[in-house]
Amino acid sequence: MTRDHTRPSVVSRRRYDQYIYPDGTHCYRALHTTHAVFRNDIGKLIARAQKADGSLYEFEIAGFELLEPGVVYS
Repeated sequence: MTRDHTRPSVVSRRRYDQYIYPDGTHCYRALHTTHAVFRNDIGKLIARAQKADGSLYEFEIAGFELLEPGVVYS
């Protein structure tokens, strides 16, 4: 059995969002840092998330997935 080190550890009990960027790359963020996912005035999908210092920022995404703890995604 191999482990996918690009995904959050399933040992953690936190839920994660996987944000998929328009260029096909992705990142993971803890669900509690997500504030909103919405479409802007021109129809682009935007995520609003919280930085470590507490400030919010927005960025364009192509999609997202909610990842549950204890679930193995393959």
